[in-house]
Amino acid sequence: MMDATAYDTEVRSSGVENGNSVDLPGVGYGRLAKFLASSHENAIFRKFEQLNTMTLLRLQAELQSMEQELEEIQQEDQESGDPERSSYGVSFRPMRENALDGDSEQLELLEKIGRTLNDYNQALENFTFLHQASPPLDIDIKSLRLWLGRENVGQGDRFLSQAGIEGTVWDEEHRGDLLTVGGPSTRSDRLSRFINDKALSFYQSTLGHRSKDGNKVGADGIRHYDGRKVQRAGDIVVGALSAAFPTVAILVLYFVQNLIHRIGLVIVFTFIFSVAFAMMTGAKKAEVFAATAAFAAVEVVYIGSVASGDPICICSSDQA
Repeated sequence: MMDATAYDTEVRSSGVENGNSVDLPGVGYGRLAKFLASSHENAIFRKFEQLNTMTLLRLQAELQSMEQELEEIQQEDQESGDPERSSYGVSFRPMRENALDGDSEQLELLEKIGRTLNDYNQALENFTFLHQASPPLDIDIKSLRLWLGRENVGQGDRFLSQAGIEGTVWDEEHRGDLLTVGGPSTRSDRLSRFINDKALSFYQSTLGHRSKDGNKVGADGIRHYDGRKVQRAGDIVVGALSAAFPTVAILVLYFVQNLIHRIGLVIVFTFIFSVAFAMMTGAKKAEVFAATAAFAAVEVVYIGSVASGDPICICSSDQA
């Protein structure tokens, strides 16, 4: 059995503001439903991608067959020599009227095609949504699995462990088939994930567990932190690094006298900046390119000013 302390080290910054706790009464699936509904990051479900694909393939095959069948019927009606049946291709009215007299083959097939098309289009739309849905973060899946493994989830027993195949929904084998309905996470970049996972867990294990604020640990057994404060901490880190990068680069270049070595360092610094910016902020490619170009420009301007014979002088007032 997992002890409470170990579980409390799973921390969340999922928008629970001001440390409000989460009341989770009920048993079994009722209690699980309340937990999943308590935060959009908890709402993790299976896509059943293979089953959805199979449904699309079945409907597609049915439509393919019905399309061919319709073409054959239309050709038969056109070549029948019956003026009314021959007019089916230019007017639906005689088709409807003759259907009352028993000649309803083409109309019935068209109606069947319409119903199947509706099912197919709806399934295709749902399939597109599933592919666009955001995958859950590892920390959210880990928290859900730990929550499911606690003794008090099912009022004294791990109810899903006794539910057979139902209890395997969130197993690792289905990791790639899971989605979260909360939309793109604000923690999708690596820095935010690091703060929410590693940094918060470290803080919890060293200082956070000593907090006397009992409201921070909800009835769901997870210690919650204000997501806005965590996000603000990430913004501060990014701001500090963005200011430090060009400053440190210029400082290092100042102490390197060889021009070739300076150019080599510019390449190294620019590469490090580009990789760090892309990994830490989750910026788009165009934004990474623009920021990297601006950073490189600062370095090039400095090297150019030094190479032109106007070096920066650090001297005392009596030497000026």
